[in-house]
Amino acid sequence: MASALPSRDRSDAPLLARGAPIGRYLVLGLVGRGAMGDVYAAYDPELDRKVAVKLLHVSGSVGPELVEQKARLLREAQAIARLSHPNVVVVHDVGSFEEQVFVAMEFVDGHTVAYWQNAARRSWREVLDVFIAAGRGLSAAHAAQLVHRDFKGENVMITSSGQVRVMDFGLARHAADRSGGDPILISSEITITDLGTTVALPKQQAVVVGEALAGSGPPDVPADSKIRAAALDANLTQTGLLVGTPAYMAPEQFRGQIADARSDQFSFCVALYEALYGERPFSGKTLADLADNVLRGRLRPVPATKRVPGWLKRALLRGMANNPDERWPSMDALLATLARHPRARGWWYVAATVAITSSVVAIMALAPVARPRPTCQVGEDRFAGVWERPGTRSGRREAISQSIQDSGKPRAKETFDSVARLFDGYVARWSGMYRDACEATNVRGEQSNEVLDLRMTCLRDRWNELRALSDVLVEGHAVVVTNAVAAATALTPIERCADVTSANASVAPPADAATREKVDALRDRLVAIKALHDAGRYNRALDSARQVVAEARQVGYRPLIAEALNRLVLLQVDMHHPQDADESAEEALWIAEASHHDELVIELAAVEIYVAGYIEHDMTRARRWINQAQVFLERIGGHDLLRAWVLNNIGVVLDANEDHEGAATQFFQALRIKERVLGKDHPDVALTLANLADTLRALGRFGEALDDINRGIDILERTLGPSYPQLVLQLVNRAEILNQLGRFKEGQHDAERAIAIQEVEAGPHTESIYARGLLGEAQLGLGQPVAAIDTLELAIKMAEKTTLEDELPRLHFALARALWDSGRDRRGARALAARVAARPLHGAKGDQADETLRQQASAWLAAHRG
Repeated sequence: MASALPSRDRSDAPLLARGAPIGRYLVLGLVGRGAMGDVYAAYDPELDRKVAVKLLHVSGSVGPELVEQKARLLREAQAIARLSHPNVVVVHDVGSFEEQVFVAMEFVDGHTVAYWQNAARRSWREVLDVFIAAGRGLSAAHAAQLVHRDFKGENVMITSSGQVRVMDFGLARHAADRSGGDPILISSEITITDLGTTVALPKQQAVVVGEALAGSGPPDVPADSKIRAAALDANLTQTGLLVGTPAYMAPEQFRGQIADARSDQFSFCVALYEALYGERPFSGKTLADLADNVLRGRLRPVPATKRVPGWLKRALLRGMANNPDERWPSMDALLATLARHPRARGWWYVAATVAITSSVVAIMALAPVARPRPTCQVGEDRFAGVWERPGTRSGRREAISQSIQDSGKPRAKETFDSVARLFDGYVARWSGMYRDACEATNVRGEQSNEVLDLRMTCLRDRWNELRALSDVLVEGHAVVVTNAVAAATALTPIERCADVTSANASVAPPADAATREKVDALRDRLVAIKALHDAGRYNRALDSARQVVAEARQVGYRPLIAEALNRLVLLQVDMHHPQDADESAEEALWIAEASHHDELVIELAAVEIYVAGYIEHDMTRARRWINQAQVFLERIGGHDLLRAWVLNNIGVVLDANEDHEGAATQFFQALRIKERVLGKDHPDVALTLANLADTLRALGRFGEALDDINRGIDILERTLGPSYPQLVLQLVNRAEILNQLGRFKEGQHDAERAIAIQEVEAGPHTESIYARGLLGEAQLGLGQPVAAIDTLELAIKMAEKTTLEDELPRLHFALARALWDSGRDRRGARALAARVAARPLHGAKGDQADETLRQQASAWLAAHRG
């Protein structure tokens, strides 16, 4: 009967709660659990930084075993602390925690090599570059007389900034330690489900590998050795204890011989072979089978579907030689050979032909061949059927133009011109970003292939988004035409594809090809739903979003479920269903967090900041969402555009809840980020300028407010056209500022223009009510009370038919003044003003504005007693 491997996976051990102390460090959350210990993200209050704290599993251990385990972790800390190299994780501190030992090290914000490979298709050159960097870390360890003894892809991390770090030196030992050379004992019966797992196997269950393979019995087993007190100098490889990850172990480790730098080289070559070919070089379903194949040098056949250069394969085979003396002299020698791959030199192009003499061949072999400059230009047909260049016959551009003209909507030509201007700019920025990403890697050599892949994936997503909106616009639906310009401005900025932090935050795709195909298809549908949403086809988009959510649940890929729920949230917000949006956002948030979809967590938090704080005026909930967004922005290492949108929404919430100073600070920060990332003339910059101007107006800083709103309107007029519907709100805001400055003629002009744009485009709307109120106040200021009466009475009738009850007190007070000044109905004027003064009002603009209006009405009544 097969013996069971002693379990070292303490997945049932109690977790430390958030905020629990480990020494001076405060737990933030569990990062991972494994055979050797638990790793927590933690906060160092003394140095104000995030760290990773590793606790060794010692629960249930007593006596010598506890001493051994503590010594092992102490040795890990001391081993890594000796190293100072950019490709090795940094250890900050080591200490005791209750009966355990902890190590505090830098928090490596990134992914393992395995995750990195699954996130996108990688070329052999990209894989090689990563392993060369990891090899430099191993080489640095060897230079410090340290041997890792457990090198594998799972112990190599790629940080969010693209750095490669070797970690988990928990099995490291000093190279000078020559003790412990007894045979390693393993059972021929133990079946290991994952030979890539680190194991420690006691001698009681074992037979000697070499003897078992020879058909003889086990030798005498010596007693356990004692552990010396000095951690690094201790001989912790006890006789009869197999320590390491079998799938990557060198033959001498199976034989019980001393592991040295050449053993690390063997493990390195096994891991690189696996990364290149997709499978390990030595097979074995049981530990004994694996050991047999490794000791005999019996390799699997090379996969025929993988294309790896012969010179690279030969380098790896030498590194995996059975006899350590036949391997490369050192890691440095191996790395020097690997570094001469095609990206570095180009010598592989040199080849002899039968028509070339041997002397010419010799000359060619010595001369490096220039690498051809890659083509980074965007193909002429890249946007065929999406948005071709001007002058293209029978293209999508012409079809959209005709569709908008056929709608019969007012200003159809102006609408198309604005859409064309936005699409042309989008295509130009896409093409520029494509060239920059390509040249950064292939020409300038300043960007890794990994980052290139991520940026190209981002550009592909932006292309799909433009295509989806193009498909919607060509349909020519009246609502679509009305919202065409707004939809074009809602395209995700191309500039996000320059944000390497964002690119590195992408989640890994499903490992299963069939699942990946389903996920890609559903993501394409989400892009189409976004286009419908932005174009105003809310009901159709909502039905489709619900269907995709249901199908995503069936597929079971959690990042996709969170993405579908996020699209549903955005629709529910715009369709004024805040409770539904809250429920969907809550579920999406937990799923996104569980699947490490950090960027999506931030997007959800940004929306919920607005819903909770602005729509529902619940600052307690809003602040929770604000904290959520800020924590995850820090976690992903920053993301400029997401940070700007979060800051903008925080400003909106603070302004709505009377914290105008705080709001102005948030808007200023958001504005600076947007200007830097998007450029000073981007429509999104105009949005924040408008918000900032309204806040400065509330603070009484009218001159600054006017400068900002003027600039925002100028941006929109130049980029989107003079009749762009979203200009209405900007014109209304400027009219209010102008009225408060006493510049009533200009205020009247802006209010009349806002009314004209709004009602021609979409009929009477809430902005029309605001604009009419401001028009009436401007007419009062210009000494035209009779005209103001007509204007204000119409505004009141419109407001009474809508949900804008909070605007009625202001309209009533303005009408009271107009009735008085005209002499038409002074008794009625006082009655209206008294109604306003008699009650504190609680409208959407907050208690302070209500109280100010009440005081103004009371003062006016005191001055008008006739």
